[in-house]
Amino acid sequence: MDQWKTEGVLIRIKIIRPRGVSISIAARILAIDYASSTLTLYDVDRKVVELAAFNEIDDITAIRLPS
Repeated sequence: MDQWKTEGVLIRIKIIRPRGVSISIAARILAIDYASSTLTLYDVDRKVVELAAFNEIDDITAIRLPS
């Protein structure tokens, strides 16, 4: 994740929110806070900043764009 943050890699992340609500967003990692176990993400589609706790993350993958 640190490398993805440094390189500004676009990722697809699936987050499970309270009450079982699942969201899947394309985002870039803005910050990783290991002390509070959170990721600060920039949702590129909605152009908003999201905060996700590590325990809310169901899946995270790098999006490889065609060259």
